[in-house]
Amino acid sequence: TVLFPEFPEIAPPLELRHRLQHSQTLSQIVLAAWQLGLWFARTLVEQELESRAQRPTVWGTCSVCGRRLHSKGFAPRQVLTLVGVVQWRRRIGRCPERCRGRQPVPLDTALGLVAYQQSSWELQRLGCLLALFLPFGLAAWLLAQAGVTQPYQTLPVLRRRVETLPVQNLSLDHDVLSALESTGVRTIADCLKLPRKAFARRFGS
Repeated sequence: TVLFPEFPEIAPPLELRHRLQHSQTLSQIVLAAWQLGLWFARTLVEQELESRAQRPTVWGTCSVCGRRLHSKGFAPRQVLTLVGVVQWRRRIGRCPERCRGRQPVPLDTALGLVAYQQSSWELQRLGCLLALFLPFGLAAWLLAQAGVTQPYQTLPVLRRRVETLPVQNLSLDHDVLSALESTGVRTIADCLKLPRKAFARRFGS
């Protein structure tokens, strides 16, 4: 059976195909198809990243000596994303004079990644929302279905991170933000301490 006729060169792992074809209940079929879809999405993402990594790179100049940078070859990178762990290789730059400083990685910069980032921004946002608004067990289960291998360790980290953010990061009207600040609410953690019903009645959120 050809599951993806538009992409004949992509063959899903036998285990995933077997799980889908031998699922009994509707829930099992849906979850098996979800895992298969995640694998397919991850494969497409990795192929796209590999394609972009092969494009010609325009190197800037060294911030120390001003000489033109050049490539020192490809280095691997992996990031945990909403479709699982994505891996690819990209060019790393260096100064011909071996000046000290951060090695430029143009593709990482173009992708909006920062040095040592281990999880993608969309996964961090989703994890924060799940950690804040869903029961812990359900949030961990949803992250596990998305390919996060350690959801019980990931959720507390994301929650602590989002709680330190200022309330300006919330999509609230300016008047609501001003009212919150006037009552001493500065961070999302302060906001979460407020009674939900009273908060909704007063601010309509």
